[in-house]
Amino acid sequence: MRNHRALLLLWRFLATAAKKRSRRQNEVFCSATRDIEGMISIEALGPEEWKVTVTGAARTEHRVRVRAAVIEDLFAEKPPSVEKLIEESFRFLLEREPNTAILPSFDLPVIARYFPEYSREIAKRIRGCK
Repeated sequence: MRNHRALLLLWRFLATAAKKRSRRQNEVFCSATRDIEGMISIEALGPEEWKVTVTGAARTEHRVRVRAAVIEDLFAEKPPSVEKLIEESFRFLLEREPNTAILPSFDLPVIARYFPEYSREIAKRIRGCK
């Protein structure tokens, strides 16, 4: 009986610690993305194509294509606006590489070829930060 109780207390402790760690990681992510504010501007060029301008050490322009099916695949419930998805995707990229290393023209799903964690991470970001 004591072993059972000790295991239960340990499980509660670990569950509480995991929740706190998850909250702290989300707070760090949300504050880190605020540092990128104003660096990214998005302009629609057509129904499925956008121009993204990134102003950093160097100014770069990128043409990004996003098909409706891509949004449906990533977000079955409550899909974000295309602009929000593109903005968060560029934030994701800028955390990993300079804007000068981002492809000048690409379909949004190409990001997952270079960064396998993209699909999982972008869904968390869209749900997590308002």
